[in-house]
Amino acid sequence: MNVTHTLLYAADDNATQLYPALKWPLYIVFTLNVTYGLIFLCALVGNIMVLVVVATTPCMHTVTNFFIANLAVVDILAAIFCIPATLIDNIFTEWQLGALLCKVTPYIQGVCVNATAYVLVAIAVDRFLAICLNKDMHIMKRSAIIIICLIWILSFILLAPWAVYYEQYATNSTNFTHSTNQSILLCSPLWSDYGLQTTFFIVVLLVGTYLIPLTVIFICYALIARRVWYRRAPGVVGGTDVIQRCKVNVLKMLATVVLMFALSWLPLYVIYILMYFFYPIISLEAIRWVTPVAQWLGLSNFGINAFIYSFFSQKFRRGFFRLWLCMTWRRTPQRGSLSTRRVTRTVSVDSSSLARYSFLTKIKSQVSNGQLKKNNSRTQMTHLKSRKKRDLSCTSSLSSEKDQTFV
Repeated sequence: MNVTHTLLYAADDNATQLYPALKWPLYIVFTLNVTYGLIFLCALVGNIMVLVVVATTPCMHTVTNFFIANLAVVDILAAIFCIPATLIDNIFTEWQLGALLCKVTPYIQGVCVNATAYVLVAIAVDRFLAICLNKDMHIMKRSAIIIICLIWILSFILLAPWAVYYEQYATNSTNFTHSTNQSILLCSPLWSDYGLQTTFFIVVLLVGTYLIPLTVIFICYALIARRVWYRRAPGVVGGTDVIQRCKVNVLKMLATVVLMFALSWLPLYVIYILMYFFYPIISLEAIRWVTPVAQWLGLSNFGINAFIYSFFSQKFRRGFFRLWLCMTWRRTPQRGSLSTRRVTRTVSVDSSSLARYSFLTKIKSQVSNGQLKKNNSRTQMTHLKSRKKRDLSCTSSLSSEKDQTFV
């Protein structure tokens, strides 16, 4: 959420010697480039890995992971459209990206924040239904697709005023140019009515995108924590304890994602509140220094989810490691691979022929000794016993998976 040009920035005296004029000294510009570049790489690479792991791992095709994959899509979209534009806006005094991106960038960022909030709500409600009410009441995949579509449509509609009112305009204010004869381009929302702007901030941004989602999420996870904490079934065996620990671990992961979302965007919301309701008494110089940091914290939320998944979820860790091994193996030069394949193919053919010959010879000898029928009956009995044990283990694992959809 770009609020940079709603503040009165004065370009740094040393930086104005450069063109385009910089808002900050060069050492701060370098720091901003490094920090914003870091979260850009984390958001892009980490979330692409999340999508690949979820898509290529059949056991992870669950509703919860479907929502997590949608969060990854949101984060990638924000990384491409919002992080570079916010960095450029924080470096230069003049808006550099043109009239179209002046409308698109804040609009996409608002849509991404809103979509993230309500996807987290959907995950919390799904976990609440499955754990607190009935294990068969969790959201189905078809319903999850409908919910995701509704979230995106709602986000695009709610944030539409930003696409309308954000404008690129020229100004010759001395707060930016130190001269009344020079004109520069800025990008900020030009509302026709200040009361309408304040209402939009309170209803859509503060309440609709931040307070309501966090309240619903907090209630759901509080009830889930109470249910998990006090549930003690009689005659609990070791396997059930393992399942319970896995449930708690998944809930910790999801709660951490929600907590980081709330903390990441909190400083920027505080700046909004100060600018809208306490403008006469706040220090604009202090706000000027704090705003790039608050924006960085908010945007960092798009790049940290992959690290949270890898920390809490063993399946994500294995998937990331498998993906890393795959990329490393492809980069490693394979010397003599053609000859190796030829030798391997020859050896495999020879060994298979030898094994087939040995097997046929053994059958002939058994037939001649009258032992084939007896050995076949023993082999069939052993096979049936092992198959029965395997079916029992599969049945128990399926019943545990039905009780809980692990991430």
